[in-house]
Amino acid sequence: LAKERDALYRMQAQICRVLAHPRRLHILDLLTAGEKSSSELLKSLGCTKVNLSQHLALMKSVGLVESRSQGREAFHRLAFAEIKDAWMLFVAE
Repeated sequence: LAKERDALYRMQAQICRVLAHPRRLHILDLLTAGEKSSSELLKSLGCTKVNLSQHLALMKSVGLVESRSQGREAFHRLAFAEIKDAWMLFVAE
């Protein structure tokens, strides 16, 4: 049981490290409204395509975001609905 808890704590810490950046929090906030294309994210974030790609790759590596391609465009969404629920705990007024 202790090993399983340690693994869970390590995974949670990794997710917290990924979210410890304002731009990634902004991406998370944008995706709580639903799936967005890379173009939509770029327009909202005002960053470079390379920078967006790096942030999304980190978020995907810990299971927060999923992506799919359609033609020449990539679309991104939260990996599971509970992420939105957790996010709403922090932004609820």
